[in-house]
Amino acid sequence: METEIIAEIGVNWDGNFDYAEFLIRNCKEFGCSAVKFQAFNKDHWKNYPQFPNLKNTTITENNIQEIDWLCKANKIEWFCTPTYPEAVDWLDLYVHRYKIRYKDQDNEKLIDRVIETGKPILISTQDPDAFNSRFKTLYCIPNYPTQYSEIDFEAIPKFYGYSNHCKDKLAPIRAAKLGAKLIEIHVTPNHLQNFIDEPVSYDMSNLEDVIQCIKALS
Repeated sequence: METEIIAEIGVNWDGNFDYAEFLIRNCKEFGCSAVKFQAFNKDHWKNYPQFPNLKNTTITENNIQEIDWLCKANKIEWFCTPTYPEAVDWLDLYVHRYKIRYKDQDNEKLIDRVIETGKPILISTQDPDAFNSRFKTLYCIPNYPTQYSEIDFEAIPKFYGYSNHCKDKLAPIRAAKLGAKLIEIHVTPNHLQNFIDEPVSYDMSNLEDVIQCIKALS
């Protein structure tokens, strides 16, 4: 089975639709099957050090149609990580699956609301047995960035996939070699600006290299 590559655009488009289009287009061209964004609310960004950036990059009811149009124009699926239950109410019109972040794996209200949709759910965790078959678990070390030596590669076959926070390109490649069916990779337009998740993200050149190596394994 060929490994699915998900590009986590997340908060690295900075609210700039030109950046978003650049990332969406290139991720499609290089072989990603989907791109992913995140939906936060004021409870998350009010005390956040990079408050304006986080607020600008969250998916909202005001920008979701533009994101949806960009992805449809580039013929690539997009989905989202909601961080509060109410976001699911308007996301559900647009997405075909959801992702629960590591920090929210114990957020029962959010998880219950996502379950109600009946759609596939990816979840970042370090416990492959903590969730039932409704969930596809992704092995995740939440450190930003994660050092290669911190990754327990022997554990990866116990999970459905792998969520990468390591800048060493060998990490996602090795995860794929060990049988990860899905790999989530943070991406950035460039390393010149202070995008929020830049410390754990690959630029387009590195993304292309990793995807080519992973595809060569299948």
